[in-house]
Amino acid sequence: MVYRRPSAGAVLVSSLFDIVPLRYSDLQPAIQLDKGLVTRNSPLHLVRPSRTPLVPGWGS
Repeated sequence: MVYRRPSAGAVLVSSLFDIVPLRYSDLQPAIQLDKGLVTRNSPLHLVRPSRTPLVPGWGS
């Protein structure tokens, strides 16, 4: 049996990977995030171990 990776690599560009800072923003009264909601919904906390190389990028 030959092991095949589902992806050879990935490039992550300018997205919202961690929503923790939103808890402390001016938006908090409207969005009402709590610690559990932030942990369950931040893609940063949902990453599984993988051998696939990732290249994160961001801009400002």
